[in-house]
Amino acid sequence: MISFNDLVGFLVDTLFAYMVLKRTEGKDDIPDSRKMISLLFLAMTIILYSINLFSAVPVSELRNLIRLLLRILLYYLFVRTYRGSSAMVSLFYSSFCASLYTLCHNIFLTPLTRSFLMATHAFTGIHFLDVFLCILIVYGTKILIYYLVFRFVPFDYVVDVDLISFFTLIIVMMISVFIKSVQQSLGEIISLSSLHLQISIYFIILQITLIAFLIIFEHYRSKVHENLILSIQDINTKAILENTRQNFENEESLRSFRHDVKNHITAVSVLLENHDIDAAREYLHEIDEGLQDVNRIYNTGNHLLDGLLKQKSDLAERKDISFEVNVDFRKGDFISPYDLCTIISNILDNAIEANEKIEDKENRFIRVRGSESAGQLILGIENPDPKDNESELLSTTKKDHKLHGYGLKNVKKAVRKYNGELNIFRENSNFILTIIIPLPE
Repeated sequence: MISFNDLVGFLVDTLFAYMVLKRTEGKDDIPDSRKMISLLFLAMTIILYSINLFSAVPVSELRNLIRLLLRILLYYLFVRTYRGSSAMVSLFYSSFCASLYTLCHNIFLTPLTRSFLMATHAFTGIHFLDVFLCILIVYGTKILIYYLVFRFVPFDYVVDVDLISFFTLIIVMMISVFIKSVQQSLGEIISLSSLHLQISIYFIILQITLIAFLIIFEHYRSKVHENLILSIQDINTKAILENTRQNFENEESLRSFRHDVKNHITAVSVLLENHDIDAAREYLHEIDEGLQDVNRIYNTGNHLLDGLLKQKSDLAERKDISFEVNVDFRKGDFISPYDLCTIISNILDNAIEANEKIEDKENRFIRVRGSESAGQLILGIENPDPKDNESELLSTTKKDHKLHGYGLKNVKKAVRKYNGELNIFRENSNFILTIIIPLPE
C-alpha cells in the first residue's frame, strides 16, 4: 500500500522529472500517441514508493541500489520515448534526476528529520494538522530544491555528454546510495546517541552540499556548452553580415552603372555607326563583365534583408535552385540586424539543404514571401519536401547536425524576442515556414 504522504511525494517527484526531462535535446516531431505512452513510464515510478518493495532482498544497500536503478530505467524510457533523445543524453539526465531525488530523500532520513518524512512528528497534537505540516516541510523543501535545479540548469542547451561528466555523476550517485544505506542502518543507534543532533546536522549538510555540487556542476557544464555554440553562431553571423556589407558595395556599383547606362548606349551606338564592330563588341563585353556578379538586386525596403537574399540566391543558383522573392519589408526596421540575420540565414540555409536532396533539379525551388497585414509582419518561406516527411525541416544530414539544431533554436528565440510566432506545416508536398511578428505600436 502507498500512503497519502507517499502519494504526494510521487506527484512532486514525477512532476519535477517530467519538467526536466522534457527539456532535454531531442526531436520536435514526436507523435502525440508516443508521448502518451511515454507518460506511462513516469506513472510506473509509483511502485517505487511502496515500503515493501524488494523486502525479500536482505541487504539494504542492494535494495537501495535496485530502487535507484529502476527509477533511472523508467526515467530513461520516458525521455527516450517522449523526446527521442540520444541514449547517452537520456541516460545522463535520467541518472541526474534519480540522484537528485535520492539526495533530497536522504535529508529526511536523519533522526532529526525522519519523523517529518514519516508524517509522525507532533507539532500541535492534532493528527491531521501535524500530518499536513510534515508534508508541507518535506515537500516544500523538495520543491524549493527542484525549483533551483529547474531555474539554473539549462538542460535544453546540451546535446552531448562527455565521459568525465558521466563519471562524475556516477560518483555522486553512488555516494548518495551509500549515505542512504548508512543512515538506514545506523538510524536506531544514532537516535539513542547523545550526538544524534550533531550527526543529523552533519548528514543534512552533506546532502545539501552534494545537491549544490550537482546544480553548480551541471549549470557550469551547460553554460560552457551553450556559450561555445553561441560563440560559433556569433562568428558565423558576423561573417554573414560582413559578406552582406560587401554585397551592398557591389549593389552601389550597379546603381552607379545604371546611372551611366545612357552614356554607355550612346558610346556603343557611335562605334556601330563608325562600323567599328570589334570595338563595340569589346565595349559590350566589358559591360557584361561588370554585371555578371550583380544579376539580381532585391528591393524589400530593408538593405540588410536585400543583401541576405542576394547572398542566398547566389548560393541557390549555384545549386540549380529556383529562387523567387516577393517581399515588402519596409516596416521591419524594428528587428535588429543581428536577429534578422539569424532568422533569415538559418531558415534559407535549411531550405537550400532540403532542395539539395531533390534529385530532379527542375523541381528545386525556394519561394520567399513577406508583407505587412493587420498590424503584423508576415514572412513565409516555401520549399519542396525531399522525403515527404514533416520532420525534414527540423533535421539534417550534415556533419554539423548539432549546430543545426541550435540554428533553429536561435530562430525561435529571435522570433519570440519580438512576441512573434513560428509555424511549420506541409501543404501539397511542400514545406511552408511562416513567421508572424506584431508591429510595434
